[in-house]
Amino acid sequence: MKRVYVNEEVCIGCRLCEIHCVVQHSKSKKIIKVFKEEIRRPLARVLVEEKGPISFALQCRHCNDAPCIQACITGALYKNNGFVLHNKEKCIGCWTCIMTCPFGAIKRDEVAEKVASKCDLCFGEEVPICVRKCPNEALVYENVPTGQEKSIPILNNPNVSLPGGETDQENPISYVIIGNSVAAIGAIEAIRTNDQENPITVVSDEPHHTYSRPLISMLLSGKVTEDRMYYRDADFYEKNKVTPILGKKAKSINVEDKVVILEDEQKIPYDKLLIATGGKPFVPPMKGLDKYEILTFTKWDEVKKIKVMAKSAKRAVVVGGGFIGLKVAESLNELGVKVVVVELLDRILGLVLDNIGSKIIHDRITKAGIEIVTENTIQEIVGSDSKITHVILKDGQKMDCDMVIVAIGVRSNIEIIENTPVEVNRGIVVNNKMETSVSDIYAAGDVAEAYDMLYESKRTTPILPSAYAQGKIAGDNMSKGTSEFPGDLPMNSIEFYGLPFMSIGIVNPEIAFPDDSFEAITDTSNLKNNVYKKIILKDNRIIGAILIGAIDRAGIITGLIKDKVNVTPFKENLLDDDFGLISFPKELRKEKLLGVV
Repeated sequence: MKRVYVNEEVCIGCRLCEIHCVVQHSKSKKIIKVFKEEIRRPLARVLVEEKGPISFALQCRHCNDAPCIQACITGALYKNNGFVLHNKEKCIGCWTCIMTCPFGAIKRDEVAEKVASKCDLCFGEEVPICVRKCPNEALVYENVPTGQEKSIPILNNPNVSLPGGETDQENPISYVIIGNSVAAIGAIEAIRTNDQENPITVVSDEPHHTYSRPLISMLLSGKVTEDRMYYRDADFYEKNKVTPILGKKAKSINVEDKVVILEDEQKIPYDKLLIATGGKPFVPPMKGLDKYEILTFTKWDEVKKIKVMAKSAKRAVVVGGGFIGLKVAESLNELGVKVVVVELLDRILGLVLDNIGSKIIHDRITKAGIEIVTENTIQEIVGSDSKITHVILKDGQKMDCDMVIVAIGVRSNIEIIENTPVEVNRGIVVNNKMETSVSDIYAAGDVAEAYDMLYESKRTTPILPSAYAQGKIAGDNMSKGTSEFPGDLPMNSIEFYGLPFMSIGIVNPEIAFPDDSFEAITDTSNLKNNVYKKIILKDNRIIGAILIGAIDRAGIITGLIKDKVNVTPFKENLLDDDFGLISFPKELRKEKLLGVV
C-alpha cells in the first residue's frame, strides 16, 4: 500500500497541488473551464498549511486503520486495494469523518452537495496528480513503512476481494453473532480478514438487511430513501459467507452447552459468540401507559409506524431533548406536524453541550417552529377511544397532541444474558479484547461496558464509531487475533437545520471534576453567526471540545485527545481559525505526518 508524504523542508506553499487536484476531479479536466465556467467546482483533496514563512502540503496518509471509515454512518467510506475511497452517492454530510480524521484531510462541500471530499490518491492512476505536478518534488508517493501493511478491508464495494489468510480446517470454528448493526458488521469484517471459511451466523429480531440506525430520522423526513438506508451492499452476507437469521429473536443462551436458543426453540451451536444486541429505549413511568400507545424511535419499523401516523397527526409531544428526541422533532416538523419537545433537564443536549452551546442549538430549533419545554416531563397521558388527546405535564400544564414519542435514550439490551454467569453492570462488562467474564463469549456496541480512555473506568458509550471499533476488536480476537481496544472516546457529530456541531470527550468538566482541576478556553467572538468553540484541558492535555458552526479540522483535536498530547507549546493556537498541523512543534509534526517518533 502506498501513501502520499510531504517533505516540508522543500514545500514552498505554491498551491499548485491544490489547483491540479481540483482540475483532476472536475468534469471537464480543463483548467480554464474549471475556474471560469464550472459552477460546482470540486474541492481540493490536498491542502496547503501556511503560517508565517512556513508552508507544507497536508497529505492524505490513508491510515491502515482509518478512523474515518469506522465513523462513517452510511458506509460511504471504504477501502479498496488499501486505499480509502469515498462513495459520493452514499454520503449524507454527517461530518463524522471530519471529526475523526487526525490529519484534517477531509473537507465538506457546503456550496454544492452535502458530501465529504476525501483524497482518493487519484485512484486508478500510477502516480497522484499532486505528486506529478509539484514543482519542488515536495510531495512523494511511497510505500507504507515495513511492518505497517496490515489493514482490515471494508467490504461494501463489489471490487474488494478478501485477503489471503489461514483457516484451521482440522479444528473448525462456528461463529455466532446476536445482533445485526454496526458492531456485528465490524466483527464480520474482522473475522473474514483472519478466517475465510468457517461459518458465521447472524441472528437478529429485525427483518432488515443491516442498516444505519442514525439514518432513521432522515428516512422519516424523506431526506433519504429506503434504498440508501443500508450500511453494506445487498450481497454483503453472501460475499462474507454469512448465514443471516433475520426477523427471529434470540431468547436465551445455554452457556454450558454453548448454544443460542431462538424464540421458536431452534438451537444454534457456537464456538465463539458475540453479543451485539445494542440498546433498547428507556420509557419512564407515566400514568396512561397501559391505555394508550406511545412510540419510541430507534428502529426502522418504528419509523414506518410514525410516518403513517404523521400523515393525519396535527400535534406531537416528544419526550427527550437529546440527539434522538431533537432529530425526530426536526423530522416531524418538516412533515408539517406541530412539535413540542419536553426535556427534564434545564436545557436541551445537556449531556453533550454546555450552556452556551445548548442555547445556540435551542435558538436554531425554535426559530424553525419547534417548541421546547425544559425542566418538565409528562405526568399523564389522556385520551378517548384508545386515541391520545393530550398530556399533562409535571407542573400541571396541559398539552393537546395526537401522538407521543419517547426519545429519552437507550439502555443496554442485556435480556439475552439473564440467568447466565456473564458479568453485567449497566452493560455487559468486557475487557480490552471485548471478552466477557465467560470464556468464548464477547460483547460489543451499545450493550457493552468497556474502558473509557478519559474517565479511566468502564462505561457504556452508545455511539456508532465506538460500536464498529468494538465489533472489529471482538471479531479479530474471536478468530485468533491479538488486537486490544484502546478505550472509548465519546464523539458526536450532527446538524440541526443546516448548523453542524461536534461534541468530543468531556464537555461538562465541572461534573466530572468538581475540584476544578481543569481549564476551559472558549471563543465567543462570532456567536452572531452561530460559531462557538470550546476546548477543555486537564494537566495541559485536551479532554473535551465543543465546535459549533466551524467544524473543519475537528479531527486534529480528536487526535490530540486520543494521543494525550501535552499542548502547552501551542495552547494559545487551539482556537485559531487556521489551527492545523502547522501549529504543532516540528518534532510533533513529523511524528504525526510521517510516523516518526
